[in-house]
Amino acid sequence: MKYLKSALLVLTVCLFGFTACKKDNDDSSAESSMSAKVSGAAKTTITPPTAVYYSSAKAVQISGQFTSTTGISIMIDEPKVGTYDVSEDQVMAMYLPTNAAGVGYMGNSGTVKITEWSESRVKGTFEFTGEALLSDETITISEGKFDVKVTKM
Repeated sequence: MKYLKSALLVLTVCLFGFTACKKDNDDSSAESSMSAKVSGAAKTTITPPTAVYYSSAKAVQISGQFTSTTGISIMIDEPKVGTYDVSEDQVMAMYLPTNAAGVGYMGNSGTVKITEWSESRVKGTFEFTGEALLSDETITISEGKFDVKVTKM
């Protein structure tokens, strides 16, 4: 599980780095949305969030950027409609306050609820408390919602 958490961190940092510079007029993801409260402050994604289903791993990663360097990433193994406990191995949630390596808050309690799952769309809610990777500091993510088109890899 430690390897998977490290891989999620690296993948998320890379995802934010590449999409922050993307200048694409493709509106194919225009129907996708993600929002949450980060320590009480309402945030909405500045670009359409992404959901990538990794067929070989049977996992989906849902990511959204609130600024060019901040965002949330959620990874769920074997996704289906239901409620997932962030403290369990089947789901990982992370808030990144910057795109610097090693800086982030890994969810250690909370829930992710998938209300709709298909090969083309994932929809649901989330809330979690995250602990900083490099300190004991915590952050609260609440009232999270996502409705995102799914891409397969």
